[in-house]
Amino acid sequence: MTLAEVLQERKERRSDEAVTTKCKRCAAPVLTALVGRVAALRVYADPTPLDAESEAEVLCQTSLLTWCLRTQGFYPDRLMWRSRTHRELGKCDHVVVADHVCEDRRKGRKMAAKKDPFNTPKELSRPPVKRDRYQRYLLPHPETDKEQAWQRVTTFCKITSDQFNLTQWQMRNVAVGISKREDLSALASTLDIKADAKKLNTICDQAKEAAGGTSAANTGTALHAMTESYDETGSLDYVSEAYRPRIAEYAAALDKAGITIEQRFIERIVVDTRYDVAGTFDRVVYLADGSLCVLDLKTGRDLSYGWGEIAVQLALYADAFNAHGVYDAHTCEWFRPESKVRTDFAVVVHMPAAGEGTTLHKIDLDHGREGAELAAKVRGFRKRKADVSDFDGQAPDVVQPMTHLDAISETRNMTELLLVRDTIRAAGDWDETYAAACKLRAAELGKESSDNA
Repeated sequence: MTLAEVLQERKERRSDEAVTTKCKRCAAPVLTALVGRVAALRVYADPTPLDAESEAEVLCQTSLLTWCLRTQGFYPDRLMWRSRTHRELGKCDHVVVADHVCEDRRKGRKMAAKKDPFNTPKELSRPPVKRDRYQRYLLPHPETDKEQAWQRVTTFCKITSDQFNLTQWQMRNVAVGISKREDLSALASTLDIKADAKKLNTICDQAKEAAGGTSAANTGTALHAMTESYDETGSLDYVSEAYRPRIAEYAAALDKAGITIEQRFIERIVVDTRYDVAGTFDRVVYLADGSLCVLDLKTGRDLSYGWGEIAVQLALYADAFNAHGVYDAHTCEWFRPESKVRTDFAVVVHMPAAGEGTTLHKIDLDHGREGAELAAKVRGFRKRKADVSDFDGQAPDVVQPMTHLDAISETRNMTELLLVRDTIRAAGDWDETYAAACKLRAAELGKESSDNA
């Protein structure tokens, strides 16, 4: 092992060393360390040790995490992730500490004392973002700061999706809705399918609503808002009484999986400059191993036809978060967190709007990146105009590709001839015919050179 490798190994071993410093916000003493070698998390912990009863109170009444402070004589102190399994085994003899919380933040639902990048009051959270007439985001480029329109991630993801079943379902809803609304049927009979296209589109929308085709979508939107409210406040006060069991079920599913909500990153906007797309992810969460991960809530009845599209969507969110961070609509600036999210997989929470049950799924992001590349190619193909011209009945002259013999005969000097010869050999086409042709052309070039002299 070289000296550089030894020094690098020592540096990595000390990367999770617990150092005593002061909180930048309240100046209180804190322990800070990078926990985890992969997707390391910067932890700020209160140095006051916790007994078993105090730790249970912290975990039950707050959203704080607890950590093991490992001390081994002359070795540096280290902070380690304290998972549920680690706690329940009862064999841990480490000192236990909790996330640091500034004194003026101890009311309500507590969170780790990370600097609030947005520094905005709660009642002003997430102001509306500028959009153009196509409902595309109008955001500054994270590198040039020049405002531009960004295609929505959800629109981009649908480019390669099979929309057949969705279209059929929509047509069925229109048929059922028309049968229930005689006024719509009568009105449609008076319109022209081309001249009155907008009016007929409106009738179709009303027919789908009459058939109940929008009720599930409305319920899904409501579930998104309720889970968002719960994750921000930790309270069911803002949740409709009828849906509190479902939100409690959602919270229990996350807790069982060891998932902790990162409150700074709920419903945040990101952009992927590779494809000029922007979108709003649902959550970035901490997993049981301390790593950050993108989490998305889906409320559709059946996700089996949409996993490819979901994979593309979450891969774009993860890569965009790691590359440029999140957009702060208050300051109109980009905030880049220190930690990165996982790039191997994301988590999908499935809460069917028309039904019961909450299930968690892990989805491969590499598959999503493959789909994103394909979607970009399809989008580029659609934008490119086909070469079309008037046909006069005459077939155009077909340009034949140059053969090896043509290339040999058109060489102007020995350097070009040798280059053509090497090209033919590299292609594996060299035979006696090309050898004789090269020999003849070499003689011709030699004669031309002597004549010119």
